[in-house]
Amino acid sequence: MKPGILLALLATQQIQTYFQRFGYIGIYIYFISVDQVSPIPEEVTLIVIGYFSAHGYVNPFLAGGSSLLAFLTIDIVYYYLTKSGNKFIQRFTKNANSPAMKRYKEKIKTHMPKTLLVLAFIPRVRLLSPVFVALAGAGFKRFIFYNTLGQSLFISVYIGIGFIFNKSISGIIKKMGVYQNILFIVGAAVIVLVSFLVYRNFRSKK
Repeated sequence: MKPGILLALLATQQIQTYFQRFGYIGIYIYFISVDQVSPIPEEVTLIVIGYFSAHGYVNPFLAGGSSLLAFLTIDIVYYYLTKSGNKFIQRFTKNANSPAMKRYKEKIKTHMPKTLLVLAFIPRVRLLSPVFVALAGAGFKRFIFYNTLGQSLFISVYIGIGFIFNKSISGIIKKMGVYQNILFIVGAAVIVLVSFLVYRNFRSKK
């Protein structure tokens, strides 16, 4: 999907109602559940949260805090699952001795702050940051400190983009017009399908 379509999809009336009804808890729940199986990048979701903030639906600082808490929750879970040798995480660690993985582990050992900051801005790769850290044998406290800094900057940048450029986003949404509800239904169907495929794949590996 093109970025404009994704923005229109997320900025529908249904999503506005969701944020108004569930507020910051809703943002947290979205990121630890739907976001994990959704094809929509976190960048787009954060931009839309910034857009809603500019229109008074949520406070940008509280929304950013809820997003950060959700990201850290997932990272902590991934870190400890990797440490415990969980079967689900083994999907990501089966190539732990590949040149690319060795490179990441070495960079984390020698330059953790800079490496985590860079990984925070690489779409989807940021999900593997706690996996790389656990495989590198780095300490949890050091990881969570620098990871919090990187994720905070990442969230601030994209919510800020949505807040500052909210008028441009409004133009995109208006152009989509009557197709918004159709896009919402299609997007929901895609999320359900992806969730089913991920679950089936996970079950088949047991």
